[in-house]
Amino acid sequence: MIGLVKLLGIVMLVAGVTYFIKPNAMKTFANYFAKERRLTVGGVVAIIIGIIFLRVASRCSVPWLVAMFGILAIVKGVLVFALGKQKIISMLERMTKN
Repeated sequence: MIGLVKLLGIVMLVAGVTYFIKPNAMKTFANYFAKERRLTVGGVVAIIIGIIFLRVASRCSVPWLVAMFGILAIVKGVLVFALGKQKIISMLERMTKN
């Protein structure tokens, strides 16, 4: 489980660096997920990742940071369903406008 958290941390780091180096690549990625079914899957995956982070936080070297990312992931996943798909899609379109 800790290996999975480390892998997800590396993925988040690469995504952040990619955003600063090639913002258009991140816009393409965001537009890919701007479909209703993909948003639902993304929301469920975010909740699962958040639960995994919270479960392994106590075994990590910086537990508060891992727990914080877990809470943020759960909140993100819940917000996908609470705000509604159309609201999320319109927010993504505003953020990715050139």
